[in-house]
Parts: sequence; structure tokens; C-alpha cells
Amino acid sequence: MLCLLFAGALCLGAAMQAEQSKTSGKKQWNQKNAVAAFNMALTRSGYDRTFRDRLGVSLESARQAVSEEGQITIPEKVVIMLHEDKSNGNYHIFNLPPFDENAHITQEYKIHLECCYDPWAAPAKATKQADQASTNRLQEWNQTTATAAFTASLTRSAHDKVFRDRLTASPESAKQAVSEEGQIAVPNEVVILFHEDKYNENYHIFDLPPFDGNARTPHEYRQHFECCYQVW
Repeated sequence: MLCLLFAGALCLGAAMQAEQSKTSGKKQWNQKNAVAAFNMALTRSGYDRTFRDRLGVSLESARQAVSEEGQITIPEKVVIMLHEDKSNGNYHIFNLPPFDENAHITQEYKIHLECCYDPWAAPAKATKQADQASTNRLQEWNQTTATAAFTASLTRSAHDKVFRDRLTASPESAKQAVSEEGQIAVPNEVVILFHEDKYNENYHIFDLPPFDGNARTPHEYRQHFECCYQVW
């Protein structure tokens, strides 16, 4: 029965997306169309500064820019993130540990980190959150306090389903949950994502190609793809 319900939900979702694509005149989201859209967006980002800035300013802006460039309808559950630094210490993507409400095993942050840097390879930077941290009586964000907050959040996610759901609900929900669990002020520029699947095809993370306003070099999706599944 559960399988039938799940299959029905998938069919309904696909039907709704197909109808949305038909109404908007955009292509439906699938691997072929998505790869083409990413190729176009990455290529344009290599020479069009305004477009490049749209890809990096926020997750929603990146989604909109890719949708427009590839003329494709992107499902709400799909997260697209592009960044300029090959190793970006502001982007934290984790796969969650297995769930067991009876287990209380410490889950180390470095074990579950997937992107976008080697564990704290990026140097510690002063943040603009000192005043906010002081006002809210939260710890200031740095490598030590952030590591502790991520470890605490991952550990709790393994046995607390309500908290786990907060981590996967949205990037904003994840940031708030980590802030509360770690009693830490998370800077605005920091993006935190958690997902339950080891290979999650809804998370598309890329490092942007080098910029040259005079070049029109094609850039392919697989060359810049970082996370969170095997390349299509």
C-alpha cells in the first residue's frame, strides 16, 4: 500500500511539473534538460559578470537564473548552489547519519561533511556577527564553535526526528536549528544544507569557471560539479 501511495505521489508530482512546464513554455526537469541548462548557465557565467553575480548571490537567485537561461522548470525541492571559490568555507553540506531514536552516539562533523572544502581547510575569518552574538548571548561564529555546533546538530539528528526534520526542511530552517543547538550566531553569508540520501540528486553544487569577459569558452556541468551524487 505504501509503495502504491509513493508511486501515486511521484506520478502526481510529475504530472504537475509537466503541466507547469507546458503552461510556462519551459522544458520539463529531467537529467538531459538539467545538464543542458547547467552547461548553458556555467558557460555564460564565464563571460557575463551580471549573470555570474546572479548565480552566486543566493540559492533562489541561482535557481531563477538557471531556469531562465536553460528555459527549464525547476522543481521546488531542487537546490542549486554555485560559488566562486574552489574551497568555500561558507558552504556546509552534510549527509545525515542513520536514524535510531535509542542511540546517542556522537556524530563528528568531518565524517558527514560533503562540500565545499576539506574539513576547515579554509582559514578562519573574522565575521560581522560579533555584535549580534553579544546582543543575543550567542557564541561568535568561528571554526571551533561552528565545528561544535555541527557535531551537536548531527548527533541530535540521529535520535531526534523532529529536530532532524528541521535540518532537512530548508536551508533557512537548517541554519536556525544549528544556531539554536550550538547557541551560535550564524553569519548571513553561511549556507547550511543537510540531506538524508548519500547521493541526493536534488542538491546541485558547482564551483564557477574562471571569468573572462572576452572569452566564450564552453563549460560543461561535469567539470564543475561538486555535490551531491554521482555525475549524470
